[in-house]
Amino acid sequence: MPNRPPRGNCQSAIAELGRIRRIGQSAIRNSQFAICALVVFLLAGCAIGPNYHRPATEVPQQFNSTSDPGATNSLADLPWWEIFNDATLTNLIQIALTNNYDIAIAAARVEQARALAVQARSSSSRRPATMSTDTAE
Repeated sequence: MPNRPPRGNCQSAIAELGRIRRIGQSAIRNSQFAICALVVFLLAGCAIGPNYHRPATEVPQQFNSTSDPGATNSLADLPWWEIFNDATLTNLIQIALTNNYDIAIAAARVEQARALAVQARSSSSRRPATMSTDTAE
């Protein structure tokens, strides 16, 4: 149970109210100080200064050395194993690609799915405008 003044003791009750009032006033003072500090920091952050001049920059007319974007040979366009110029590595990769049946099966399935998609698109454009859904004969 918190320390409460006895019921008949008015002096201690008044002292307690004064203490509560002082705590409230200091909290208000602290919050006012915080708001003022925030406003000062925000305004200081927006000030560039009266003597600011934008520096001159030279912008090239063209970023690449050629005008044709397809004419550039990028390192990303090459197969990664050709970068090393190693005949053994190239030979091993060719053997792996030709003898890896999982990749061959996956490639065949992709080609099959593409063919089925083309077939589905072509047959859907040839359907008659009205189709009968009547199953009674």
